[in-house]
Amino acid sequence: MSSIRDQLNARPWLGWAFAGVVVLASVVTFMRMRSSDDGAMSGDALTEEVTIRYTDTGETVSMLRGRLTRELLGKDGLLDPTQGIRNPKTGELSGVLVNDKQWQKLVAEINALKEDAAKNKSASNR
Repeated sequence: MSSIRDQLNARPWLGWAFAGVVVLASVVTFMRMRSSDDGAMSGDALTEEVTIRYTDTGETVSMLRGRLTRELLGKDGLLDPTQGIRNPKTGELSGVLVNDKQWQKLVAEINALKEDAAKNKSASNR
């Protein structure tokens, strides 16, 4: 039986095919690790700084997404996308993300978490 070295010398395309498979597997693994999106609750997302606009005054402030998420989770019941966090100057619930698409996604994720928590709580009370 000939060695692997002899086989590769006789058929160089085998070596190139093996190298191609290794490179392809590495690229797929790298992309899967990078694209893991845990949404609003991922560690990376919570440490991201976001811009909040208070719709009643037009003022914008920056804060960590984790702080915004904590304030939204602390509200009772499901969130209304037209109301955000409390503006400290006016007392109105007008603080929303500047990026409306991100705001809608964040509200939907938090509402899903709240619904799931309520469902689990009612199931455990049976």
